[in-house]
Amino acid sequence: MAVETFRCRLLSRQWRDGRRGVEITLWGLAEAGPVKVNLETEAVMFVP
Repeated sequence: MAVETFRCRLLSRQWRDGRRGVEITLWGLAEAGPVKVNLETEAVMFVP
């Protein structure tokens, strides 16, 4: 897995339920061009 850190402006975000949990997609714009970030995480439910 490659990790790169830089500043960018968030353009859009989307989430959906996937096979392995929640899939989050972020699109941004950095000085070097467009950036797409895909995150997968476990779904969590909070009950007050």
